Amino acid sequence: MGDALYVGETVDVPAGGKLKLRMRDGSVVSLASGSRMTIHTFGIDTGGQKRDAELILTNGLLRAVVSAVSQPSIFEVDCAAGKAEVRSTDWFIETQPASARVGVLEGSVVLTSRATGRSVTIPARWGARLEAGLDPVGARLWIAAEFAEVIARTDVR
Repeated sequence: MGDALYVGETVDVPAGGKLKLRMRDGSVVSLASGSRMTIHTFGIDTGGQKRDAELILTNGLLRAVVSAVSQPSIFEVDCAAGKAEVRSTDWFIETQPASARVGVLEGSVVLTSRATGRSVTIPARWGARLEAGLDPVGARLWIAAEFAEVIARTDVR
């Protein structure tokens, strides 16, 4: 509790555990049980208005509530199948070795296939999935139960 993490560090959330990280820009990242994430880059300018963040989710479930900044910024999560890029939003990404699924509560997320370079934009209340080597599947409306399931798995009280 209260320990600092640095660029290049990897966190593993043990079975039955959950982890919540408050980033320097005010964004909050929550990880579900069994997740593994590396902080590849995380830079914020001295005024706190421009961000360059890249997290690598090897496996597991991540929720990111990304704070708004006034300048163009980068906040992305990479996984084996591709990457998800956001601005200010509340969203989830769950990865397995050859797939990813994304759900967006607020804002929008661009999900891009590493293999094909093709993308899909996922609006609020929608979700999409990506299989390694393929284009992302088109976004679809997520039902409340889908959001409730990922919220329960990442909610740290």
